[in-house]
Amino acid sequence: MTAPAKGKGLKPGKRTKIVRSASISDGSITKVRTRCLLYGNQLKGKNRKAVCKINTRAAYNNVQVWAMPSCSVGVKVRTMITAKDSAGQKTTWKRTWRVRNKPRTVCALTANG
Repeated sequence: MTAPAKGKGLKPGKRTKIVRSASISDGSITKVRTRCLLYGNQLKGKNRKAVCKINTRAAYNNVQVWAMPSCSVGVKVRTMITAKDSAGQKTTWKRTWRVRNKPRTVCALTANG
């Protein structure tokens, strides 16, 4: 697994490759999930697209993930990768990155009222 360190913050407005490579030699990658969190709550739909632009390139045994957060206050990006080896055992790798507060930008969400 090649990824930025856990304590390294992502820059708002800049596209960052958060998983450079996740490869497995004797098995396959079964699931890749990247979530955008605002104050610990998972964003979905229009709000997720407005706050975090996430791109994933997944193949049978290699994964790359990019994230571009548009704001900084209370935003985190979490990636979970599940792989299965040739013996059938599952392994899950998980990491969460915060978004730096410089420049400090507040997220604008859509509402239903």
